[in-house]
Amino acid sequence: MARSQMQFPMQYERPVPVAGVYEHDNINLRITMTKDADDGRYGMQVDAQLDNGAWESIEGWDFADKLAVFNKAWDEFHDKWKQEGEFVPYYTRKERALALHLDIDPSEVEEGGDAFWDNAYKVGRKEFRVLTDDEADDEARESIENDLWAFKSEFIISHSVIPRSDQTEAVVRAISKVQETLCEGAGPVVKALLGDNLDTFVEDAISEDGRGHFLASWDGEESEVEVDGTKFYIYQQHG
Repeated sequence: MARSQMQFPMQYERPVPVAGVYEHDNINLRITMTKDADDGRYGMQVDAQLDNGAWESIEGWDFADKLAVFNKAWDEFHDKWKQEGEFVPYYTRKERALALHLDIDPSEVEEGGDAFWDNAYKVGRKEFRVLTDDEADDEARESIENDLWAFKSEFIISHSVIPRSDQTEAVVRAISKVQETLCEGAGPVVKALLGDNLDTFVEDAISEDGRGHFLASWDGEESEVEVDGTKFYIYQQHG
């Protein structure tokens, strides 16, 4: 059954409870706490009981009515959890990974940064990106494809679709001239030269220089931290 979900800015790391049913405007509502599989944040699912006893999502309700229900439910949960014991602030795994890497308390980590990167975090004036292995691969590839024009011409020609010949050195010089003249505008030219070898070019670039070279503008370094069985990779952007 489809259910309505809403997440809250205040999140807490506690066992996920089921609040059961309570009445709202003569309607029985079933509230269930959820935990997002990707980022670990808590949310709530809300179902209303119909006259025939069945349960149905409140997804189709007017937004103001839904918000009133969620707010009331959240207040009740908030009080319930405080009564059950210690109230522990919740931090995402990426926030905890960066805190572990820097040996600081997670409360010092702020989500977001001054730049436009996704998965960005700030600690004081320092900025970092915290990525999963797959995210790091994707971001490194995107960075490489955006900067094809900046690679050494010898590396480009060694992966190009142009067969090597006694004219290869002249071709390398010609590519260098195009790069110097067009700068970023030489990207499409380089991509055309690589053709179907682009994937190999990206893999070899990462193998030779490492992902940190393309993702950590501050120092070119990649740091690995494991949290709850998942490895995260950290790249510093500013010092």
